[in-house]
Amino acid sequence: MRNIRRLIVTTIGTALMTATGVVALSSTSVAVETCPPGIAHRGNAYTGAPVENSLAAFNTAFGSGAKWVESDVHFTSDNVPVIMHNATVEQTTNGTGAIANMTAAQFTALTFDADPSQHPPTLDQLLAVITAAPDRNLLLESKALNVTTTQQQVLLTKLAGLEARVHLQAFANRLAPVQSMKTANPALTISVLGYDPISPSPTGIASQNLEYTYISASEVAALHTQGLKVKAWTANNSTAWANLRSMGVDAIITNKVRDYLTWAASTCPTEPPPPPPPVTEYVTNKSVETDLAGWTGLWTSTSTNTRVTGGYDGAYAIRSQNGATGTAQHGFSSSPRVLDGTPGKATVAGKTYVGSAQVKPGVTGQKINLYLRERNAAGTTVGSKTIVKTTSGTGWQSIAGTYTAVGTGNTITYTLWATSGAGVSFYADLFSFTG
Repeated sequence: MRNIRRLIVTTIGTALMTATGVVALSSTSVAVETCPPGIAHRGNAYTGAPVENSLAAFNTAFGSGAKWVESDVHFTSDNVPVIMHNATVEQTTNGTGAIANMTAAQFTALTFDADPSQHPPTLDQLLAVITAAPDRNLLLESKALNVTTTQQQVLLTKLAGLEARVHLQAFANRLAPVQSMKTANPALTISVLGYDPISPSPTGIASQNLEYTYISASEVAALHTQGLKVKAWTANNSTAWANLRSMGVDAIITNKVRDYLTWAASTCPTEPPPPPPPVTEYVTNKSVETDLAGWTGLWTSTSTNTRVTGGYDGAYAIRSQNGATGTAQHGFSSSPRVLDGTPGKATVAGKTYVGSAQVKPGVTGQKINLYLRERNAAGTTVGSKTIVKTTSGTGWQSIAGTYTAVGTGNTITYTLWATSGAGVSFYADLFSFTG
């Protein structure tokens, strides 16, 4: 069995169709060899590129054609996740000391020695780069030896809705907090870092990410047999790339991602992406450009919901205002429900649905909630999920999350709500619920 991933292109020879189907078929198969994707280590694109782990580096890597970048996360003394390889800052910046002993404001005020115009970023700033385009992804290493439960919750909140695009990894001695986050949010993808393969594989991982000089073809094959992927780090020349490709690794982490992508383009053809699974959009009035049809449900009796100008993707959006005299919940719900239980619009047990919207807070730091609620035919709630978006700034930003149906034939209500002071609003647009 070859360890190179293959796309089998089948050429149909002769097929005789009758009322009962195909009665004769001949075919030939041609193997098209492909190269594994390249991941920009610390955002490095090539020798002389912008300084590693800077926003300029990550943007340059994506501009070079990379779809994945890799980096490391630490926490400041005020529990803000920030981007830096080492636990101390003197190796690459004009500062000294441990990240854990400085505030986020102190950390972001530093400048890189190699480029004083660049400041070390927060995770929020890196995630803004990731979410600026649909084909950008992040492999994020948890560096701290002890990640507190508070810090774990901070990461869980920030990565909610980005599970497909941000994967977590850690060395075995730092993996336990990452596994705890996986338990809290099973949609997360986590990996273990190492040198030799780890046996038995840690619970919950999808990949073993190994130092490239330690990897053998037989070890890659054995891990694949276990259903695990293998990512190799950090390979920086064509000899190593060719060797890893022949072993069948699933990704190559490199400091020269632009060079790797150029090599890969000349070495092996691009594998066409598999056809996407069929997806149905259940929201008919996505942007309220004409009216509020489908969004007239009140979250509370004091919710004041109106159609206003200044939408995200068009002229209009929904504004939900707290009409109470004090702090209270307010919001709006789908009416009728996004899945109303009729044929073709009812839940399927075990099926995962995706809800999303663009939201704009009325005040900085406002928490906006996407609440998905499943009811059976008797109207009893059988499952629900709340996705919380802690907003930054007052511009438009995305809220998204998944929900897996408990039963078949049930309904789902989609609600956006917030707890705000008297007269405070939030805005929402571009609603989606797919599955």
